[in-house]
Amino acid sequence: MNLAMTLCEDFSQDFGCTGHTLQLVIKAGLDLPEVAKAIDAARRVVSHFRHSAVATCALKKRQAQLNVKENRLPTDCPTRWNSTFTMLERLHEQHIPVQAVLKDENVTKSTARKALSLRASQWELIQQLLPVLRPLAKATTIMCGEMHVGLSFIYPVILNMAEDGVLRVEESDVVAARNFKNAVRKQLKTRFKLDTEDDLAGSVPIMACILDPRFKDLHFLPEKTRVEVKSHLIQLLRDGMADQSAATDIDVDNNNGEEPGKKKTRLERDYEELFGPHYASKKVKSTNTCPEEVHEYLQMTRIPTMSNPLGWWARNEKQFPRLAKLAKSYLAIPATSTPSERVFSLAGNTITRQRSSLHPAHVDALIFLHANQERRTRIINEEDFGESEEPRQINILLYIAISTVYTHSRITFTTMHFRYGVSLW
Repeated sequence: MNLAMTLCEDFSQDFGCTGHTLQLVIKAGLDLPEVAKAIDAARRVVSHFRHSAVATCALKKRQAQLNVKENRLPTDCPTRWNSTFTMLERLHEQHIPVQAVLKDENVTKSTARKALSLRASQWELIQQLLPVLRPLAKATTIMCGEMHVGLSFIYPVILNMAEDGVLRVEESDVVAARNFKNAVRKQLKTRFKLDTEDDLAGSVPIMACILDPRFKDLHFLPEKTRVEVKSHLIQLLRDGMADQSAATDIDVDNNNGEEPGKKKTRLERDYEELFGPHYASKKVKSTNTCPEEVHEYLQMTRIPTMSNPLGWWARNEKQFPRLAKLAKSYLAIPATSTPSERVFSLAGNTITRQRSSLHPAHVDALIFLHANQERRTRIINEEDFGESEEPRQINILLYIAISTVYTHSRITFTTMHFRYGVSLW
């Protein structure tokens, strides 16, 4: 932990886990009296079917008779609001066979029927809450991902929901649904500081947005805030250049576009000696100032939302060297703490009591194998590249062939072969 704090000292800003913040936001709406009563009633019904074998068997028969998917009713977890959404969604999907079973006197006793029956107003409330909770659940899932850039998603998604999206109150909404939308909208604006434009302009997620070529136009922000964000970006570039010369040296090969800092091979040195210094790699200076580089970047066409911003920066790093360096710092930040928590869960599932004496290096190897064993591998054939073209940056594991022998306290690698493409940009 001390090492982690030392590494974070150079970073002047921090922000909380977006997943946890969304949990607090939505929990404020779910805790409203009418909403909480409807959820408690739904939870009682689900619990009844999960604990009664007779009711479960009767539900399966009703599902078959009514031609409804034979899905089980999942219960929810208080610390994971999206599990509450899953429970309500499944209960709404199965509400016809569920009500049929509850009304069957041969299956459900009259005393239990009264305690388990949901009122018509509660069914209507659940029906109106689902379209609101579904996009929030999708947003949470996407932001918790670790195979894509998620930090720049935060404000485009949150602002869209808070202003023009699913939280807009409709005339057909019941009172409880209106109160839920208003409570969630208020929490979003408070916890994500949507009303304090001064704090918003220099925040880490907003800087990730402008450095993401998908969202760099910042259409979700007022014009005044966009100007402030642009000014803050220019200032960040100037601060980064304070200890360097005004011009950045970039290695450019006249013919092959050689990457900066690439070590020359013996063949390249021989060619340079044979053909003379005129054909040698030269250093040129980037004459663009920080404002010019930002302006040129913002004038470029925005890429589609499904595109990979890291791939875009890998292709345009030479054109925007200062911005590319800054983008690496911001776009690498995860939106939530979920990926790091998954590592601890993975380690807990891997390191059992019988393996408590494993060497740390073996623990790392086991976790790596467990995390990658189900990922699809891809073999890149030579024909995928040109005859003289070097393999380009590929963000996938090309080949793993590992044969392992496990014992109680050690792991022996009998064969291990790794073949990678170039590492992440």
